[in-house]
Amino acid sequence: YLYNLWRQSMKKLKSKEGDPLLYDKYKEYRKALKNTISSAKRMHKQKKFDKANGNSRETWKIINEIRGKQKGKIRPSFIIDGHVVEERRAIANGFNKYFTSIASKLNECDDGIPIEPIPNFTDYLKGSVEASIFLDPCTTDEINETIGESSANKASDTPVKALKSVSSITPPTSEKFLNVF
Repeated sequence: YLYNLWRQSMKKLKSKEGDPLLYDKYKEYRKALKNTISSAKRMHKQKKFDKANGNSRETWKIINEIRGKQKGKIRPSFIIDGHVVEERRAIANGFNKYFTSIASKLNECDDGIPIEPIPNFTDYLKGSVEASIFLDPCTTDEINETIGESSANKASDTPVKALKSVSSITPPTSEKFLNVF
C-alpha cells in the first residue's frame, strides 16, 4: 500500500501540470540521486580493483563483470527421452537426433505433409549428343612448341625452366596421356 501511494505521489511530481516549484525540487532530487548512485558504483568498482592489486586474472574477472560478460552459472538441462540431461555433448547429440529424424517421421506419418521423392539430376538432362565437341589429338610438335613459347615471367603452376630442361623426354609421354581422353 505504501509503495503504491509513493508511486502515485511520484507520478504527480513527474508531471509538469502540477506545482512548478515542486517539479523543480523533484528534478534536483532526481539529479542528486543519480549522482549519488553513480559515485557509489564507481567507488565500489575502485575498491574491487584495489583489492585485486595487480592480480591480472582477478582484474580481468572484474573487467568482464563490469562489461556484463560472465560465464553462465546455470548449467543447461534438457529432457531427452524422459531423462534430465545436463551434459553438453548429450544435449547436442539429442538435438542432432531430433532434427535429422524429422523428415523420416513426416514421411512415415499418413496425415503429414506428402513429400515427393527427389528426382535424379539425369532426369533433367537431354539425351547425350556424341558430336557436340571434338578435340583433335595433340602431337609431340605441338607440345614442344607450347613448352618453347612458355615464359618464365608468367605465372604458372610448373616452373618453366624445369619444363624446358625435360622437354626432350616428356612430349612423347604427354602425347599418349593427353590423347587417351
